[in-house]
Amino acid sequence: MKLTNAEIQRKISELPENIRNAINQFDWSGEVLAIGKSHNLQIDELNIFQKHTLEVIVGLTSASDYQGILQRELGIDTQTAEDIVIEANQRIFRELQKRAFTTEIDNEVEIDTTSVNYERNDPYREPLEHDGIKHVMRTEGIELLDHDEDMIVTTEVDTLEKPKSNYSEPQSAKPATNYREPIEEQDLKGVKQRTADMRILKTKNHITPDSAFNENTSIPSEQVIDQSLDKKLHGTIHTGTEHTIDLSHLGSEHQETGGERFLQQLSDAEIAEH
Repeated sequence: MKLTNAEIQRKISELPENIRNAINQFDWSGEVLAIGKSHNLQIDELNIFQKHTLEVIVGLTSASDYQGILQRELGIDTQTAEDIVIEANQRIFRELQKRAFTTEIDNEVEIDTTSVNYERNDPYREPLEHDGIKHVMRTEGIELLDHDEDMIVTTEVDTLEKPKSNYSEPQSAKPATNYREPIEEQDLKGVKQRTADMRILKTKNHITPDSAFNENTSIPSEQVIDQSLDKKLHGTIHTGTEHTIDLSHLGSEHQETGGERFLQQLSDAEIAEH
């Protein structure tokens, strides 16, 4: 669709103010001529390039169709059309966007600064003079400070002590070791009463330490003396007294019983004598 200059100007007037100001202040048409000359475009081709570029600016043509339209209307190859679009994007569209939105941000910052200055210079905002109420507030436990005054803590702050716990870790019994047990006197009784076996040294051949462990060396067996009471009585000769009891008339089968009976009678006689 071919638009007249009046229709194009009407579209520009409908744009937001920041974009409209950027279009009017920026020499975008001069950039179109410079790009066209760098690609050897003729005057009528420059006019076509300028018109379609303006249609993209005001929103009548989509940016995605921009390259195809230039390639078809100018009769150029794909690579040349792509190079022209890249340069137009860097030198025209990006610059317009930068001018439009950067100016808007700067204006917002200026408005905020003005509002802050207005609040600071407000004649109806009276400064708070707290010198008159310092004493009253101090009695209530509140200390008023100036913004440049350091606070000095003059009161002690009570700190809560942690309750002491009576818990103690259980002590596990350690296993006793043999090399740490004390040796007592009772443990040495068996050692003191124990005698060394000297039979190996009392043989008739007088065994020397060198021959003590030979295979042919014989060790006499130990003679055990029976200390039983009955055998002592039979192996002992008693002299007759008035208290002697004759047991010869008893047979051998009654000798053990007679011995026991003799001991009982002997004990009874000693008790009667005393």
